[in-house]
Amino acid sequence: GQILIVSTGQELLWRAGIHHNDPSLGNFRVRREGGAFYGVLNDWDYATVDGLSPHDDLEHLGTMPFMPVIVLLKASGHGAPPPSIRRTYKHELEGAIWVLPWIFLQFDEGNHFHSHKDLEHWTTGYWETGARKCCFLLDVPETASYECWQDLWPLTVGLVHFIRDYFPQTTKYKLSDDDAYSRFWSIIKDTYL
Repeated sequence: GQILIVSTGQELLWRAGIHHNDPSLGNFRVRREGGAFYGVLNDWDYATVDGLSPHDDLEHLGTMPFMPVIVLLKASGHGAPPPSIRRTYKHELEGAIWVLPWIFLQFDEGNHFHSHKDLEHWTTGYWETGARKCCFLLDVPETASYECWQDLWPLTVGLVHFIRDYFPQTTKYKLSDDDAYSRFWSIIKDTYL
């Protein structure tokens, strides 16, 4: 559930002009105080603040396994200087979603890491990682790798299909940031809550 807690704060900060730009497994934390849980978004090194930051969300920043596909592919440049792409909240949300398959396919009940064949090339370079993620979008495994994650796997599949169907720049469905956030929560309500 930590991605749900952190994603709410992530969206609120984005609306306020504060962009984290590096959603990743290592940057999502949950703090428990009494009976309540609070999401914590760590590591603000790549963050920008509208109108105040020296960089302007055009840079190809982030932790590679969790970077949006379009940012990875454009950052590769194929031998040419990479074109600029302005990051939006949809990119931030996509990065958060990529945390789910990373956890549910590679961490066992004891929180031990085991490389998964579909994800083992997600850290090899912009083009390779982007291409491998595109393949993953088209062929999501039917089940999580470990029993402890099976109840959450339908949510993961739904959110990965959401990325596949609505996020590519070539798609006919141009989602606003508000629509992306609404659809994200709709998928969560339909498959998890």
